[in-house]
Amino acid sequence: MSPRSIALDRKSAGNAAYASGDYDRAADAYTAGLAARSDDASLDAVLHCNRAAAFAGAGRHLDAAADCFAALELDPGYAKARARRADALASLGAWGLAAADLDALTRAGVPGAATRAGEARAAAALAPAGAAADPYAVLALPRTATATDARASFRRLALRLHPDKATGPGGAAASAALFGLAPDAASLLTDPAARRAHD
Repeated sequence: MSPRSIALDRKSAGNAAYASGDYDRAADAYTAGLAARSDDASLDAVLHCNRAAAFAGAGRHLDAAADCFAALELDPGYAKARARRADALASLGAWGLAAADLDALTRAGVPGAATRAGEARAAAALAPAGAAADPYAVLALPRTATATDARASFRRLALRLHPDKATGPGGAAASAALFGLAPDAASLLTDPAARRAHD
């Protein structure tokens, strides 16, 4: 099998797993498709975008947003990847970044994007002064997570998004936009007083 055929086969497997609600298996299949190195930028963009959907389904919105950065570097006009990134950013509570993507979709004529951009800006205006993203969403943790869980989740994200580790398509852009959310979230969730105040 050629690398492109392997990538397409893994894409089909990922789509089937996603349709059945098995988001982790779907993400693994899309990852295997990307590992095949098809040298087809358009196909790789779709694999990143599909893996973003699987990550979002599993509640891993920061990972989803990072994959959308990769998809958009490979295919800058990929509206679905931009919309999916806006969704992931909104799920993180990163309203300003979500609004920027929705504004771009509005300029591209995507129906409903202008309304959603206004909603994102309204949500940003309603957020408490100095509030950043939702730390639980950033670290993909339930509200019952321990400080140990927060530190482990931060380490996992750092391996992907730290500026020294972010490689591949969109890696530098994703790191610049997203990595700062992770240490802030981990700091808050490992500080009992700050966490009580947030909760």
